[in-house]
Amino acid sequence: MTTHYQELEIAHTATPDQIQRAYRTLARRFHPDRNPEPSALARMTRINAAYQCLIDPADRRQYDARFVIAEPGPLREAILEAARDTLTRTGWALDSHGPAGTVYAVDGRRLSVSYVDVLGVVECHRWVSACRRFTAAPDVAAVCLACRVLDEVELDESRLFAALDLVSSRWVGPPVPEPFHRVLCEAFRVAG
Repeated sequence: MTTHYQELEIAHTATPDQIQRAYRTLARRFHPDRNPEPSALARMTRINAAYQCLIDPADRRQYDARFVIAEPGPLREAILEAARDTLTRTGWALDSHGPAGTVYAVDGRRLSVSYVDVLGVVECHRWVSACRRFTAAPDVAAVCLACRVLDEVELDESRLFAALDLVSSRWVGPPVPEPFHRVLCEAFRVAG
């Protein structure tokens, strides 16, 4: 299922101005008067529906209640801070900061960790792109720790990229193959 945010090609945190700009850009590209392709009308209908929902504050709040984490900001911040603390307690030392996140190291192994409130498709695409540039070395894996990973997020099983929903303890992506990385990431899993 494509979300309204995906339809407009924006992040779930987009401002009303960003929503308006995205709508105008897509309308210029897909309006049936400008685009003769048969699929343009159907796409423009979906773009209009997404715009109408997201531009109205009340409709957007209702829509987000179904797809975006409902906890207030301070709770998300506390969850992410607890995740950072957990990493340092597992013996991983801060190695560096990079475009794909914070890099932790132990015994010559490195793990790039990103912390986000909500990992949706748009955010995931940006994160994976940054990871691909950064993690060219085979000894670097990447994990995104998020308060919520939206259901439509999928990660390529062949890469060392994974995401963990910290609230539900849901793992997305391939199993973590490296024993050191697995020990680290298992610290966040809830026994069930």
